[in-house]
Amino acid sequence: MDIRRVARILVVGRRRFDPELLYVECLQCGRPVLWRPTRTRSLIEASGLLPEELDHSCLIGTDGCPVCSPELGSFKTILVRVESYADSEGPAAGTA
Repeated sequence: MDIRRVARILVVGRRRFDPELLYVECLQCGRPVLWRPTRTRSLIEASGLLPEELDHSCLIGTDGCPVCSPELGSFKTILVRVESYADSEGPAAGTA
């Protein structure tokens, strides 16, 4: 366990993060994407990730949305963890 994780546990405790609270954004136009309840949980389970691995620094990005790509019926998604500027040596970076 790294020191940042230990520090976070000491500061905020071991509260469980609800994956349904993840922000979902279209990576083409930047709009928030709203979808049916439990959709996020289904995607996470299908990906093989554990909900315990997610926190407030994660978001889901889609490669389009009904507003900017109405001709598409479905969209690819990626899970991104955004590092804060203070925790990195450069601009904020995302890793999938």
